[in-house]
Amino acid sequence: MEFTFTIPGAPRTKKNHSRIVWAGNRPRLIPSAAHEEWYNAALWEIKRALRLHDFVALPIACDVNVQATFYRDRNIGDANGYYQALADLLEKACVLKNDRQIVSWDGSRLKKDAENPRIEVSIQEVPGD
Repeated sequence: MEFTFTIPGAPRTKKNHSRIVWAGNRPRLIPSAAHEEWYNAALWEIKRALRLHDFVALPIACDVNVQATFYRDRNIGDANGYYQALADLLEKACVLKNDRQIVSWDGSRLKKDAENPRIEVSIQEVPGD
């Protein structure tokens, strides 16, 4: 099983420029506005891609390798932050049952393409031990 798709737009991590909001009488840390904007647009794009790939039974319930090339608009951020944001997105979009199923990020890369930022994603099943 292999599932590939592209998420257009400049990827954003969750951990940079977080905001503090008050929930009742307690402060709560939430992601930046830029991350929220990217996240909502990316969620819509994944759901659109899912309609084109109706042969994939979702959510995927086995261990997977996610190979993602992050074409950023600027050379900022670390790989771990981008991986975490994409993993959370894949779980929220019901592509994966749980992002703990990602056992490897083999082949993933950070690159720069200011003219056409995007994430090219390929998810492959990892055979059991």
